[in-house]
Formats: sequence, structure tokens, C-alpha cells
Amino acid sequence: MFDSLEEEARFWDTHDSGEFGAEFEPVDVEFANPLGHVFLLRLDADLLSRLHSAARQSDVDVSTFARGLLSKGLEEGSSESREPTGRGKQRAG
Repeated sequence: MFDSLEEEARFWDTHDSGEFGAEFEPVDVEFANPLGHVFLLRLDADLLSRLHSAARQSDVDVSTFARGLLSKGLEEGSSESREPTGRGKQRAG
């Protein structure tokens, strides 16, 4: 239908998909790796504001950004817990 992506973009910039509703056909959609759980977390206003700012700077939505921070923190925390702490060692002397 279109000769280039630019031509298609120009078309949709000047047309509404509602004009073509009769031509649409229902399709089945499967979502890969659906997230099945919601976790409610209370944050103070300052922390929430900082979270939103950091997400904007990373150009992702705040939920995705927070999930990434949580995942990274848990990975770092579990790797630190496997490292020797130095407890129980005696000093030479």
C-alpha cells in the first residue's frame, strides 16, 4: 500500500484510524512474559518525585524503572551475601 515508511507516516499524520473501522478484523493476541503480580509500595513525596525524575531521564516509564532498580538491587544484594565478610578471621600477630 505504501512505498516507504515516510509515506505511511505522512498518511497516518493526516488520517484517523477510525475512518477504516469497517476494514479491521479481530485478532488473537498473546503477550510474552506477562507480569502477573502487583506490589503496592508506599513512598514519601520526595522519593516518588526522585523516582519519576530518574525514570524520565532514562526515558522509561516509572514502573519499568522501579522494577529495574529493584531487580538490580536484589542481584547486587545476593552477590554481596555470597562474598566472605571477614568475620571469624584471626589476625596474625
